[in-house]
Amino acid sequence: MKSRPVLTLVSVLLLCACSTAPLTILSDNQIYHRTEIHRVKVRVEAVDGIGSVLSPVYLEPGMHRVTIAAPPPSGFREPVLKTYTLNLAPCTRYYIAADRVNPLTSDWKLVIEEVESVAGCDPALEWKKAGLPEQPPAPPGDSAVIISG
Repeated sequence: MKSRPVLTLVSVLLLCACSTAPLTILSDNQIYHRTEIHRVKVRVEAVDGIGSVLSPVYLEPGMHRVTIAAPPPSGFREPVLKTYTLNLAPCTRYYIAADRVNPLTSDWKLVIEEVESVAGCDPALEWKKAGLPEQPPAPPGDSAVIISG
């Protein structure tokens, strides 16, 4: 009998968390376009200086400093970390990866492989949940998302 109120409370808290979850998603740890020969998967290490262990990473829309790790090339053990400033739109899923010049170099460049809209999501509501003024949609392309890095 005592477990019923606890179960009800947990259910309510989970439903509240679902309704307030930010719907900007960084999908890492996978390759969307497998035909790119020097493309490697990346892992989000930190967002705005706070470590991240989730994959994909759910964020509020707006500007974020994202630290990303690419796996090392053959013969090396340490991943190569880079920090990028990203301008993320609400209700959007970004598939991210890294491009290398060749398989032997450790240097890489972040690429946005694919951008998808999240179904059933209202951008105006997401800006409001993030506590930010609504911003006009950015033009498509990597340059609108990757501000610096």
